[in-house]
Amino acid sequence: MVEYDAQDSPDHVSGHRTIAQLVSPYSQSGAVDSIQYSTVSMLRTIELILGLQPMTQFDAAATPMFASMGTKRNLTPYNAVVPQQSLVALNPPTSPIAAYFASADWSRPDAVPEEIMNAGLQAALG
Repeated sequence: MVEYDAQDSPDHVSGHRTIAQLVSPYSQSGAVDSIQYSTVSMLRTIELILGLQPMTQFDAAATPMFASMGTKRNLTPYNAVVPQQSLVALNPPTSPIAAYFASADWSRPDAVPEEIMNAGLQAALG
């Protein structure tokens, strides 16, 4: 799973970085693979797993996610972590920059400046 559009995310290094989560019996449980991949790397990995030919020169040249996979299956069930916070609760009117967001121009896409949106996300995330 990878975020569809990583732009403007609250990443502290680059708004174009994101995480990918590999869920498979062949994934390396508890491991962190720090190799730099791209979205096309994920596509290339899927093509290789399914035995498909690359669609373009871009996925043909992409780095497959081999370091995230093993050769032995691990069929141990996992325990899902249940969120401890409400998934439907809204920020209170007194939350950081709530007054700005309440008065911001939401009439068209991207009317609120990127810096303000990122500041709001950072404030909300703590």
